[in-house]
Amino acid sequence: SVYPTAKKTLGVDGAQCQTIGAIASTPWAIKGAIGVISDAYPLFGYHKSSYIICTAVMGSGAYFCLAFFPVSSPMMAAMLLFLANLQIATADLLCEGKYASLMQAKPKTGSAMVSLVWGCFQF
Repeated sequence: SVYPTAKKTLGVDGAQCQTIGAIASTPWAIKGAIGVISDAYPLFGYHKSSYIICTAVMGSGAYFCLAFFPVSSPMMAAMLLFLANLQIATADLLCEGKYASLMQAKPKTGSAMVSLVWGCFQF
């Protein structure tokens, strides 16, 4: 959880912890906008994979910074956590979109596809 870590390492109060958590979880709230943007504006000719790769680079950089550099500013911590969650939320959304289109192409395998995807999440 963000809150004990933020309180301990950054020395912030409860209200600031809530603000950091709200900023960090914003990508999950804007998944609809991410989907619309990726469908409307392809990057490098691709609608999904290029967005997944771009956010993976940003999220990996954020994880690297969180792991190896001291974060002394609550706003910097919030932005790095935002980028980390953006990576996860974008990959989650766009992969769901891809397997939904695959299920439309082969409706008989739809339930097996969903079972496979959610089964893989367990590992």
